[in-house]
Amino acid sequence: MNTIINNITSFISNISSDKINGLINNKITYSVIIAVIAVVIGIAIFKRLLNLSVRVLMGVLLIAFVLFVGPRINVFILNKLEAYGFHGIIETKLSEIIDGDIEAKVIRDYKMETGQDIDINNRALIEELKAEAFKVNPEMNDELNLIANAGFPKIVTKTILLNIKDPGSPTIVATSFPEYTAKFLILRMVTLLSYLIAFLVACELFKEPGSKYGKHYLT
Repeated sequence: MNTIINNITSFISNISSDKINGLINNKITYSVIIAVIAVVIGIAIFKRLLNLSVRVLMGVLLIAFVLFVGPRINVFILNKLEAYGFHGIIETKLSEIIDGDIEAKVIRDYKMETGQDIDINNRALIEELKAEAFKVNPEMNDELNLIANAGFPKIVTKTILLNIKDPGSPTIVATSFPEYTAKFLILRMVTLLSYLIAFLVACELFKEPGSKYGKHYLT
């Protein structure tokens, strides 16, 4: 009887020992798997952060490059336009177009207010009406001068102007509002073109080295 009991006890002990050893082995296996997964995830996160850091750095450098080079390209283009006479041609043409629009507007407004047509040969009256309707305020900057003469409802114009703490002063010198507007348009168009050129050049300069398909750090 004692022999049977001892055999049963020994069998149970062996089973428990095997299970315990199995559990221990399983824990080690699970720990190794979890550790490997954690390392892989950590490496992936580190690489993403590294790529993000490079992109942020390249983005800052690109912006700095555009802000530095853009104004210089702007001056270069304006000088070339002036040297070859294109600036004066473009300005004159734009002034004529704008002057024609202004004249048509003041003639139409005069008829609506008085019910009478203006004699087209009465240039003195037409020029006077144009000068009164469209003029440059020396106490406002270029943008605000154009907004004030844009034909918005008076309530909208007043609201805009009242919310500007420092209206500044105009930087463009012109003898008439059409000339003033033409110069403003040329300057802003050339500025926009200059910054666009600077941005495109920056994108090429900051292209990832050895990239066959033009991959950039920022993409």
